[in-house]
Amino acid sequence: MRRFAERATMVELADWRARHEAIIELARGRTVESALIKRSSEVDQAFHQALVESTRNPLMISAHAHMM
Repeated sequence: MRRFAERATMVELADWRARHEAIIELARGRTVESALIKRSSEVDQAFHQALVESTRNPLMISAHAHMM
C-alpha cells in the first residue's frame, strides 16, 4: 500500500475515489443487488491489481495473477 501511495498521482487517486463513490451512489440508488455486487467486485479487483502492480515486484504480481 505504501508503494502505491508513494507512486500514485493525484489524478489516479481522484479516479479511484470517484470509482468508490460511484458504488456508494449505486447503493443509495437502490441498484439491483446483483448489479451492485458485480460492479463493486470489478472495482475491488482493479484496485487490488493496481496496488500489487505498484510494488513493481514480479513475484508478487505473478502470485496475484495466479490467485485471480
